[in-house]
Amino acid sequence: MPKQAFSQHWKEFVCGGGSAFCNILISYPLNKLIFRQMMHGVEATFALNQLQKEGLGYLYRGMLPPLLQRSISMSLMFGVYDECLEPLLDRKINPYVSKTIAGVVAGCFEATLMPFERLQTLLIHPKYHNNFKNSAHAFSQISKFYGIKEFYRGYIPILLRNGPSNALFFIIRDEIKVRLPKQESMIYEGLQNFLAGASIGAFLSTLFYPLNVIKIGMQCELGGPHRTILYEFNYILRKRGSKFGNFYHDSQRPQFRDDYRYEKVFKVFYKLHTEAVNWYQARIRCEAEGSQLIVPHSLDEADSIPLLIAPILTKYEGVYVGIHDLYSERSFVTIKGSGLHDTILDLLWELKQPVHSGGRCVAMRRNGRLFVHPCLEHLPFACKIKASDVTYYSECDTFDSRWVLGPNNTCYITHLEPQTWYEAYSTCLSAGGHLAILDTKEEADYIRDTFKQYDQHKTPGDFAFLGFSDIFQRYHYRTVLGDPLKERAVDWDFKCPGNFTKLEERCGGYRRSGLLSTNSCMKPSMFFCEKPANGTFRIKNPARSPLRSGFKKLRKV
Repeated sequence: MPKQAFSQHWKEFVCGGGSAFCNILISYPLNKLIFRQMMHGVEATFALNQLQKEGLGYLYRGMLPPLLQRSISMSLMFGVYDECLEPLLDRKINPYVSKTIAGVVAGCFEATLMPFERLQTLLIHPKYHNNFKNSAHAFSQISKFYGIKEFYRGYIPILLRNGPSNALFFIIRDEIKVRLPKQESMIYEGLQNFLAGASIGAFLSTLFYPLNVIKIGMQCELGGPHRTILYEFNYILRKRGSKFGNFYHDSQRPQFRDDYRYEKVFKVFYKLHTEAVNWYQARIRCEAEGSQLIVPHSLDEADSIPLLIAPILTKYEGVYVGIHDLYSERSFVTIKGSGLHDTILDLLWELKQPVHSGGRCVAMRRNGRLFVHPCLEHLPFACKIKASDVTYYSECDTFDSRWVLGPNNTCYITHLEPQTWYEAYSTCLSAGGHLAILDTKEEADYIRDTFKQYDQHKTPGDFAFLGFSDIFQRYHYRTVLGDPLKERAVDWDFKCPGNFTKLEERCGGYRRSGLLSTNSCMKPSMFFCEKPANGTFRIKNPARSPLRSGFKKLRKV
């Protein structure tokens, strides 16, 4: 080989490797963001938020394998392509055929480096953050326990991606180079080549994006049978609504509360509650929102939950889920009574769990593993509802069937299960309303008639909480919206307000007799919630009362 030709070939190897090195070093965080979207089908803003919560320590985790892989593969891509193309052209083979053959051969050489890509996928995935310390540790563990074959999981989609994409890249690049005007300035020539390369890269990345999604889906598994590319394609297609276009973008979000996030992969709505409560309160709060404490339905869903709960696990051990053994010790069941034995949930226990006497309720750690926890200790929690279980009720503009239209274009919920006044307030707020306030005689009559419909044996006592109290100052009765109580709308019980009320009776309510009264805020009682028939409760004019600024606005559903 002539010395000049040899020098040119090595130039292709060095330039290809150097450009890949710079590319990975600069764009790795962006690639990690794209990986999260490919794997879990989440929005870019959500994936970015998860990366921010994980911190810089995890941002560049797993960078070494792609740095080595892309540097070597790009070197091979340009070098091998140039080595193959020249003899083909010397034999007078059609240039387009020659470039296609050379590109495919270069792509096959690149595919031999896929163990680096495999390591990158496992190190990026949050499920394996605690399994592998670094690239060397991951390589040794996988080699020891799974064998060399495990490094080549997902080999077929990589071959189908590399060969055709390389061929198209070189053909399009050469065609553009011939048709673009010649630049005398090195700066303009470099800028022109940069824009041309970026455009080609964007086109090819979009074209072969579904193959990358399939490849990542296959490589996120560790151990077990190797899925075929056809099986993985059909599996992902079903998860994403059986529409090929959903490989590229989110499917349309079904209607439900705006404070819930929809995951099209599982057709489920989720909401993470960052405030810590005990397990019993967590169950009540989820039910108030028309959902249930989260329970994974599949191993894939269990793998995605760490992305949902990651923001709060720097402070807490985990989040409560809808699993307990309150009915019978060591017989764990879901919130709907399904046993864990011989189900996928039984595979999610942390090592050495469930611990005897560790607790009666179950929580989930950042890695998606379950552990027992005392039910009365406070933890954050997550709620869940399937999109198929969501029904819209136009009469009250809600997704909760418990709301019933009453007078003055207002909807009401009657809660027969007793709660403290503070719990009742949170329950109504979670449902999109607030504790009922009797502004008119029509409302008072409606609540009285509704109250009388229920047997006193089912609702202990003759008292139900409403939305007023004097917890700020004795006998200064204010509604939960901060307004003075309209005393003329409803009559008081003979002893209220007066000097005969006990000091602990600070929270207001209604008796079966149709009279206002007060009771201990901590004594559980039934209660009434209300909201506008159109939309959810919102603070319409915060300027009316300084107390209103402390309430959380609920967006219209």
